[in-house]
Formats: sequence, C-alpha cells, structure tokens
Amino acid sequence: MKIVAIFLLAGCSLANPGFSQAKLVFFTSFDGTRIYYEVSGKGYPVLLLHGFMKNGSDWKKIPLYDSLLKTGYKVITADLRGNGKSGKPHTPEAYAEDAEAKDLIGLITYLHMKKYAVVGYSRGSIIATRVLVLDKRSKPSVLGRKDADFTNP
Repeated sequence: MKIVAIFLLAGCSLANPGFSQAKLVFFTSFDGTRIYYEVSGKGYPVLLLHGFMKNGSDWKKIPLYDSLLKTGYKVITADLRGNGKSGKPHTPEAYAEDAEAKDLIGLITYLHMKKYAVVGYSRGSIIATRVLVLDKRSKPSVLGRKDADFTNP
C-alpha cells in the first residue's frame, strides 16, 4: 500500500527525475509489434502505464517516478503500442482483443518478473484493469483518472 500513498502524495506537479540509469530497449510482442520500454532502479517492480496520446517517459515529469525509485522500487515504463517510440500498427485488429495488455504481460514475462504492481493513468488505467484481470502475477494497483466507460474495450 506504500505505492498508493506515494501516488496520492505525488500529485501532478513537474519534477526533474535525477535518475539516469534507465535501460532503453525494445521488446517484440506477440504479433511482432516493437514495444519501447525502460527499467530503472531495483526492488519490487512497478509498471507505470501512461494515458492516451502520451508515452512512458511522461512519468519522469511527476514526483511519483522519483519517489518510487528513492523508496526502493524497480520502475518499468513502456510506450503503449501506437504511442511514443513503440510500433504503430495501422489496422483496428492490431489493437483488438487486449493487444495492449498482452504486450505488457509479454514484457513482464520477458523481464522474468514473478509479481509486480501496476499504476495506470487515464487510458493506462483501462489497460491496467485488463492486465489485472489477465495476469495473476499483477497485484493490487493504482488506477487514476478513469473515464466513465473505462470497462468498454
């Protein structure tokens, strides 16, 4: 529950991350889409999911990112498919049937993580909800700024 407290205290103000040990790489997902991600820190893994039309590095602009690292968490950020540096498939089918959640579950498997927390904001909350349903390794998480239709895929 420490994650919840940190998230609530973090708010949305800007901060300079101050951590430069991020590992910049791509993961190739189930359908060949390349997913850009970064891993920083050590400890219990926390997957941060960005909102619509954003990217994973946006998390570095809010205090939550630094707070998680400073309190001993491993922080994973990813650009959801269609966003940032990740692949941008151009067919509706490429985004259907939980494709984004499957990308992230595949990434977690690739990173050999047995358990992890998920923090989602806006569209990231929708994807985080699907990850929680589909992957038993994911643990209670934080979902922020969900729209009324967040259960509508």
